[in-house]
Amino acid sequence: LSLGPPWKDKISMAQDEPAARWSASSSYPDTGSGTVQLSADVHRVPPDDIAAVPLSALKFRALTAADLEEIKALHAEWFPVRYDDAFYSSTVDGEYTSIAATHEFNVVDESGFSYRKELFLGMIVFTNSSWHDSESADAILGSTWSCRKRDLAYVFTFGVIDEYRRKGLARNLLRQAIEHLETWQRQVQAIYLHVIAFNESAMRLYESEGFLQIQHKSDFYHIAGQSYDAYLYARYLNDGKPPLTWRMQQTASSWWQWWSDALRRAVWMRRQTTGPPVQ
Repeated sequence: LSLGPPWKDKISMAQDEPAARWSASSSYPDTGSGTVQLSADVHRVPPDDIAAVPLSALKFRALTAADLEEIKALHAEWFPVRYDDAFYSSTVDGEYTSIAATHEFNVVDESGFSYRKELFLGMIVFTNSSWHDSESADAILGSTWSCRKRDLAYVFTFGVIDEYRRKGLARNLLRQAIEHLETWQRQVQAIYLHVIAFNESAMRLYESEGFLQIQHKSDFYHIAGQSYDAYLYARYLNDGKPPLTWRMQQTASSWWQWWSDALRRAVWMRRQTTGPPVQ
């Protein structure tokens, strides 16, 4: 899961809103206090019915204005930050690119009436508009990025409902976003995102899909009175590549690791051949 940047003009903190219970989202800190209400319509469907839907049966489409309230409900469940109305407007109006996974389910309302409804199982929202966090952009493309601001795409938010995790949907959405950029926005040289430092499952997913850990950011997120570090990840596209300084640092780190491993092996082999000391 990607929960976006912590910029004050984009979001306010989640602890200001009442909630009922914790979401299982890996973006939330495991503090043992505080709760998050699961209020999206999809949770009216039995979890087993949702889990039984194969990935191949899902439909994918862009978000629209009719989806606004459900998008807000899902974002509240997935992320410990709250985005403002401008973010949601840009998402449903098409200023930001969105890919949502949907499926039709039988839903029963409070009166017992059953009907079919299209519900969301996951979505990703990203953009290559001209604003970017300059520090992150410098780390990803180097000092030349400012002359070509549309060379970067940023993942604002990315999530999957609790009932449909570990079924490949997150990987599918991420690949669709990358394919979109490689096909329709070939000027984009990298897609990037921020990951809160304790979200190890998200980092494993990104690394398995070719994302590189570019930078560590201390105290990047401030949630419920606590500060949390984050990692900046980037996946290079369309012949893009990391700055020379980053590549040199990685080479130096690899050589140091090789030398350290070789030294440990040599010490271990010497001990094996000489045997234990005589008492």
